[in-house]
Amino acid sequence: MPFIGDRYYMNPLFGAAVERSRSDPDVLPDEGLAPSGPDVELLSGQKVLQQAHSKTPPRTQEHKAEVGYGETSGLVPQKLPDAPANANVYDRRTWDGNSARHLQEARTNIMDVSERNPVVHRAKPGKDAISQATWHDNMHAAAGSTGTLPGNHFFIRQQGVGHQRPPKSQGWGQGKPIRTYGPFRNVGGGDVPKGDHTFIDIYNH
Repeated sequence: MPFIGDRYYMNPLFGAAVERSRSDPDVLPDEGLAPSGPDVELLSGQKVLQQAHSKTPPRTQEHKAEVGYGETSGLVPQKLPDAPANANVYDRRTWDGNSARHLQEARTNIMDVSERNPVVHRAKPGKDAISQATWHDNMHAAAGSTGTLPGNHFFIRQQGVGHQRPPKSQGWGQGKPIRTYGPFRNVGGGDVPKGDHTFIDIYNH
């Protein structure tokens, strides 16, 4: 990951935006409204990038972000091979950059699927720093959602634990997925067991 200022960023444009906001308060007039600290300094920088590069109208973007957040807020990327064993799962400096990019693409794909299949779980974040940071990740993913990524269904699973495909009664997902993202770490629980080998499968039928 690129090292900008005194921090690592998986996205160099985003990192530059954050560092500019730290050195020039006028760049982000509402920066003071966001929580401070190493876990959430990304928030204002992502807002700059979303406004500059979004391909999605603002209201639609937020609506799609609710899908990504509702379905994937408990997922985080794999950690770097040399990260400390006791590293905080939310410490972005320890995240593997390729895994982080893969998770963002998976979120965008889920949002695209939701245009064709509205049976999804939507949610909005709480006010805590971690929830807000994850929400902005999803807003960033929603900015690139144009409905062009494939699939009509998705299934999230923990490899080797619990269900590995939807039940037959669902009427889909019994063949081979057309695309699989992961592995990621599921730290949030929910319907999918917690663990470090979480995959997102995309199905046409």
